[in-house]
Amino acid sequence: MLHRTILLVLLAFCLVMGTTAVRAEPAAPLKTAFIYQGRLLEDGKPATGVYDFLFKLVGSETGQDVLGQVSLEDVIVQDGTFLVELDFGAVFDGRAAWLDIGVRAGESGGSYEPLTPRQAMLATPYANYAGIAPWDGLQGVPPTFVDGFDDDTLAGLTCGAGQIAKWSGTAWVCSEDAVGTGGGG
Repeated sequence: MLHRTILLVLLAFCLVMGTTAVRAEPAAPLKTAFIYQGRLLEDGKPATGVYDFLFKLVGSETGQDVLGQVSLEDVIVQDGTFLVELDFGAVFDGRAAWLDIGVRAGESGGSYEPLTPRQAMLATPYANYAGIAPWDGLQGVPPTFVDGFDDDTLAGLTCGAGQIAKWSGTAWVCSEDAVGTGGGG
């Protein structure tokens, strides 16, 4: 009787757990924001205070083709250093881009003073763009790898039992593996 009761309780527990199982949600998609850390000098000395920043992502080193813009007010700058999160959206598509930065005192409503020179955007923001690499978009793929499998053999060699491929100084050859006895020389 005790075994039957334990079995019924265990069966009921499994039934309840099976009907209340929560489906796992897929991971959230990767966001397009990235962290930018900068250094701000005022009259040649590290700035400290509250500043407004205007970040423009532009498509050339000197032109005005704005790809995206982020305005951040009341950014705290301490000992010349500030840290902000920038999100221009999904604009990184492999083209070259530069960051054009303007700054003004936080309590000011005036115009932004441009910081020069513009900064070239490097690999990190582009990492979002490289989330996938379609096979037909890859360049420089060896002809024998076009099918997606690296089934090449070294110099077309088929070495016998007990042999390994070795470099002779001019070509790859099959030869016996010389096993030494150890010891330093």
